[in-house]
Amino acid sequence: MPTSDELERRNGWFVCAVMSGYEYIVVEEIKKLMEEEKWEGIIRDVFVPMEEVTYKNGTKRNKVMPIYKRTVFINMVLTQNAYHAIKEVRGFLTPLPPREPTPVPLEQMEKPLKYKIDEDN
Repeated sequence: MPTSDELERRNGWFVCAVMSGYEYIVVEEIKKLMEEEKWEGIIRDVFVPMEEVTYKNGTKRNKVMPIYKRTVFINMVLTQNAYHAIKEVRGFLTPLPPREPTPVPLEQMEKPLKYKIDEDN
């Protein structure tokens, strides 16, 4: 059982590597996990930073694309059980860094959070 100090160090936003093209699948599967009562307060949020890109190759069109390829951000308490649950998600690879995952400091999360698309709008 992790100590409260260990849990505090493993609490926050984690950058997670996913397979190329699986960003949306991983987000949707983790959102399903979040709906389960046993993950309440453990897995709190998940998103892929997105931005609108305009292509001008003959026809002008806008497309929403991930800013960081093969990356998903998860706000959670990284317990052994939570790790095993998200590890089972198709396309999920690992929290970063792989050997000793640590949460991203909040000041470094400012930029990615600016690109979080609110699904309620």
